[in-house]
Amino acid sequence: MALSFRNISIRKKLMLIIMTVSGITLILSCTAYLSFEYKRAQEEMVREVQIMGEVLGQNNTSPILFYDTLTSTQSLKTLVADNNIDRAVIFDADGNPFSRYIRPGLSGLGEIPDIHEGYIFNGDQLDVFIPIAESGENIGTIYLQTNLTKLHSSLRRSVIVILIILAVSLVVVYLVSLRLQQFISDPILKLANTARRISKDKDYSIRIDKRGDDEVGVLIDGFNEMLGAVDRGNKALQESEERYRTIVENAHDLIYRTNYQGDFTYVNPIAKRMTGYSEKEMMQMNYMDVIHPDSRDSVLGFYRNQLLNLVPTSYFEFQIRTKDGKDIWIGQNVEATIEKNKVLEFQAVARDITERVKAEEALTIAKEQAESATQAKSTFLANMSHEIRTPMNGVMGMARLLEDTSLTNEQMEYVQAINISAENLLTIINDVLDFSKIEAGKVVLEKATFSLRDFMKSVERSLKILSDQKALELAVDISSDIPDMLVGDRVRLNQILVNLVGNAVKFTEKGGVSVAVNLMKRKGNKLCIYFQVTDTGIGIPDNKIESIFSSFEQASGDTTRKYGGTGLGLSISKELVGLFGGQINVESREGLGSSFTFSVWMEEASVQHSSREEKSASGEDYDVLKGRKVLVVEDNKINQMLAKKVLSKWGMEVTLADNGALGVEQVQGDGFELVLMDIQMPEMDGYQATAAIRKLADAGKSGLPVLAITAHAAPEEREKCLKAGMNDYISKPFNETLLKDKIVCLLQDASKKVK
Repeated sequence: MALSFRNISIRKKLMLIIMTVSGITLILSCTAYLSFEYKRAQEEMVREVQIMGEVLGQNNTSPILFYDTLTSTQSLKTLVADNNIDRAVIFDADGNPFSRYIRPGLSGLGEIPDIHEGYIFNGDQLDVFIPIAESGENIGTIYLQTNLTKLHSSLRRSVIVILIILAVSLVVVYLVSLRLQQFISDPILKLANTARRISKDKDYSIRIDKRGDDEVGVLIDGFNEMLGAVDRGNKALQESEERYRTIVENAHDLIYRTNYQGDFTYVNPIAKRMTGYSEKEMMQMNYMDVIHPDSRDSVLGFYRNQLLNLVPTSYFEFQIRTKDGKDIWIGQNVEATIEKNKVLEFQAVARDITERVKAEEALTIAKEQAESATQAKSTFLANMSHEIRTPMNGVMGMARLLEDTSLTNEQMEYVQAINISAENLLTIINDVLDFSKIEAGKVVLEKATFSLRDFMKSVERSLKILSDQKALELAVDISSDIPDMLVGDRVRLNQILVNLVGNAVKFTEKGGVSVAVNLMKRKGNKLCIYFQVTDTGIGIPDNKIESIFSSFEQASGDTTRKYGGTGLGLSISKELVGLFGGQINVESREGLGSSFTFSVWMEEASVQHSSREEKSASGEDYDVLKGRKVLVVEDNKINQMLAKKVLSKWGMEVTLADNGALGVEQVQGDGFELVLMDIQMPEMDGYQATAAIRKLADAGKSGLPVLAITAHAAPEEREKCLKAGMNDYISKPFNETLLKDKIVCLLQDASKKVK
């Protein structure tokens, strides 16, 4: 029914709505009126019966008082004149029947309601009870039973009248609405007819005249405005199409369209200039016909994927071959027209990117050349570092040996000058090498578990010699909030701290240097640790604070002359702090001192241990060196002599080998307990020699402890040596105490394994 209502004309809809609403309204009104009339007739009937009962009660007062039933019965018989009264009963004060009346034709009193006052409609009858009183005292009750014949007759007459009024009203409503609905339906029908004509003729210049400012008038205004907008839109679309056609026809990019099989269906005029083929020729071609042979497989695979996976847009770069055989690169945006999960056609915009590709190729070559140059520079610096460290090891070692001999005060000053100059030269070599690696972006932080407190004690020990020489107090304070075991690069952290604390000691003449370590923030197992290095030294001028972190910069021109250094230390420290994900800052007042702060991110180790010192051999431990056989594999004669002198001084039996091959050969013959292995040697280097030793059939010889002693000083060199099978590593020039400690530890560990 809902569908049929939607499909009828608006005129019929209006008529149907008006008649339905009017009919419902009239029916409800008549029903309400009929209900009101019925209720009023009931009340009128009750009132009449009550009046009749009151009259009968007054007439029967004396008979009841004197118990004259005969007179009372005769009084009730007067009710025979009213055909609506069926039964009447007078009860005495005790509720016993005193007299009664039954209309002729009826039998018995029937069932009398159990009430003594008021009235009740009981089915087709009305039961009324009226009290009889004398001098304010209730002496009895009269009961009247009335049929509803009169009431029902009145109701039927009212229904007939109402139905006649309803029918007449509906006819009048129909005639009036038939006329009035035209004020609504006619403009709408006209609007519909006009819309149908516009749709057929595509003439958007037509307008509809409105007859008023009501909602229909507003609708007509809106329709006319819509027609105007559509008309303007069509004109704008035509102008846009003209502009688009002009742009496409004059574009510098190739714009084309193909079907889903790749056959050209449209190309713009630039196609001839880009490909050499005319528009007519290209209309007979498939897009694969112009693809360069070297690019066909990749292009076919790329666009087959777009076709099969219904990818709406894509970009691809490839080569095409023109009609005259010229190869050019194009970058192409392709949009697929997809309907019902099927590609219908492709639209593409292709741009000649040959010059850009050539520029990128030139840039790649330039980049490779720059990287090669950087690598060559790094290799050169590494080799120079190695070549300088090798003789430096001899110079510093011999100076230390000379220092242990009997010298005059003047000779001792000369030896100390040699040591200081050598240390300064070594610092410069290290700084230049580190700066080169950082500049090349080749510094990668290692991740290893270490004890923060042991680490800080090691830093304090290494710098306390310098502070004691200047009678400076060196204090280190570590917050208890920081876990002891951390995961991070302790070598690079040591480099930062030694640089900052070393500078603080170097530039402080009195007072002291303090190092504070605190926990700045925590994110899960990641910790941001805050270091503060404070001194009471010469301070930094305000105008130099910004530049001290730059390469080869110091606070003043005479700093290098007075205190030494390359001006690279702070620059290197800043870069290393950045690799840790932190920041470095400085606050300083000239003449009062400086405070350097930096933060680093590290991880908390999964297992925490109690603080422990790094292994350090005692005097008793050094006794194990006496009589132990050690093989020194070293090609430099000076370093051979130095090593033999130092090791012999400790009571060890030393054998020398000039290269790795001789070293492997001697390991197989004599019963050595330790090998000191140089890395860079002729014939067979230290890595190859160590690998050969580890492959020996004799387990006692293949497991021989090997300590790398090399001029390669980069932090990653230690890991490289350990991966090559060596047990430990020390760089040249070596510290005698550190070398002795490492040898003792290796010999003790080897003894434990044998046991």
